[in-house]
Amino acid sequence: MAFSRPTLHQLIERIGTDLKTRLGLSGAVLRRSVIGILAHVYAAAVHSLYGYLDTLARQAHPLTAVGRFLDRWASLWKITRKSASVASGVVTLKGTDGSTILSGTILQRDDGLEYKTTKRETITIGFASVSVLAIEGGTKSNAQAGSRLSLISPIEGVQTVAVIDSNGLVNGADIENDTDLRARLIARIQTPPQGGTVEDYRQWALSVPGVTRAFVFENYLGGGTVGVSFVTDNAVSIIPDFSKVAEVRAVVEMNRPLMVDVSVFAPINVGVNFTIRLSPNVNDVQQAVRNELQDLFRRESQPGKTILLSHINEAISIGAGEMDHVLVLPASSIVLAENEIATLGNISWGSIL
Repeated sequence: MAFSRPTLHQLIERIGTDLKTRLGLSGAVLRRSVIGILAHVYAAAVHSLYGYLDTLARQAHPLTAVGRFLDRWASLWKITRKSASVASGVVTLKGTDGSTILSGTILQRDDGLEYKTTKRETITIGFASVSVLAIEGGTKSNAQAGSRLSLISPIEGVQTVAVIDSNGLVNGADIENDTDLRARLIARIQTPPQGGTVEDYRQWALSVPGVTRAFVFENYLGGGTVGVSFVTDNAVSIIPDFSKVAEVRAVVEMNRPLMVDVSVFAPINVGVNFTIRLSPNVNDVQQAVRNELQDLFRRESQPGKTILLSHINEAISIGAGEMDHVLVLPASSIVLAENEIATLGNISWGSIL
C-alpha cells in the first residue's frame, strides 16, 4: 500500500477523538478545551514527522528522488551530476607598448562577477588580446561580445577597461539540475550500454557539462562511421564552439569501440524568421507565443528532421491569450539537413485586419 500523508486537520481530528475515547468523554471536542488544545499541539508535532516520512518515501525510488538522494541512485550506474563550468574567452586591453598583463590578473564585470587572465600578455601596437576565465561557474559567467570588464588593481601603462571580443565569453553552464540528471539516469537504466549503440553515443555526449541535446547518425560517412552533433541550449549560443566540440570529441573517443570512426561536429545554425498577424496583438500575447515557439524548436528542431507547419501553427495557437492568428512566414515546413539545426529568429508582428 502506498504511503499517504494525513493532513494537519485529519491529525487533529484523530488525536482529539482518541483522547476523548480514552478519557471516556462524550460530545464534541471544543477548540479551546484542554483536549482541543492538546490535539492541536500533538498534531502539529506529528505532522512534521509525517512530512519527514513523506520525504524519505520519495527518495526510495529514482523517479521521485531529489538532490543528494538522486546522486546516490545515479552513482549505482556510475553516473555523476554534471558540475558547473566556467565561461572563457578573449578580451582586449589597450595601453602603452611594452606594458605587461600578468597571468592571474583579476578583472570584474559591472555586477561583481570576476574573471582572471590565464597567461602573460604584453601590449603591442597599443593593445593586447588576453584570454580570461571566469572564477565562478554557471551560465551567469557568460557574457556578450562588446561587454566590458574592469581591472580590479591598476596596471602601469594599461587602461582599466577591457572589451570582450566578438566571440563573447562562452561555455559557462550551471550545475545539472535534478530533472536532467534523472532523465540521463532513466535512459541509462532503460537502455544499458551495448558496445556502441546510437543511445550509447548520445549518452556519452550528454555527459559533458553544458550539452543539453545530442544527435547521432549511423553510417555518417559510410560503413563503420558515426556522426555526433550536439547543442548547448543554455549557453549564449546553442551552437557549440571549437573548445566544446573538442571536449565532447575527447569523451566520445575515450568510450567508442576501437574499429569505429567518429565525427563530432557542431550543427549549422538555421535562423527561422517569422511574420505573424496576431489577435490580440499586445505584448503579453506576443511573449506567450514567442515562448511556445521557443519550446517547439527545442522539442522538434533536430538535424535531418522536419518541423511541420501544422506544429508551428499549433504552437502559436496555444500561446496564452491568443484568439486568432495568420502565419505569413514561414510559408512551409522547415526541412533540415543532417548538419543543420533550426533556431527561432526575429518575429515581425502585425494585427489581423
